[in-house]
This record gives sequence, structure tokens and C-alpha cells, in this order.
Amino acid sequence: MSNRTIAKSFKAGDRDDTGLFADLDFICPLCDFENSKFILIGAKNFDKIDGDFETDQECDYCMKEIIVECR
Repeated sequence: MSNRTIAKSFKAGDRDDTGLFADLDFICPLCDFENSKFILIGAKNFDKIDGDFETDQECDYCMKEIIVECR
């Protein structure tokens, strides 16, 4: 079974000099738990989130590391 999934939603907040906060929702491909994360993206990574990108997240239920694709 894969530890990769595609984000159900990704909503970035306003950018400032330090970074931005974003809401990220995904379903764990290992246990089917629906996760909602509030993540910080540093200003130096703005160029990476302007297109498709991946982020490593931990499932809140099974505690396994998941690679979430944000498109």
C-alpha cells in the first residue's frame, strides 16, 4: 500500500515577510482517516507552492508519515 495521497483541499492564507499559514485536508491512504492540518510555509518556500508540490505529513490516527501531493 502506498504512503502517498492527493490533498482533498489546500487553502493558503495571506503572505507576509515571514510566510503564510495554510489549511490542508487529506485522507490517509493507509487507514482512511480524514486529516485536517494547519501548516506554516516559510517565505523562502513561496516559489514552491505556486505550482504543484509535495509535503510530508503525519496521519493523526495511525501516526504514519504520508506524502501529500498538492495540485
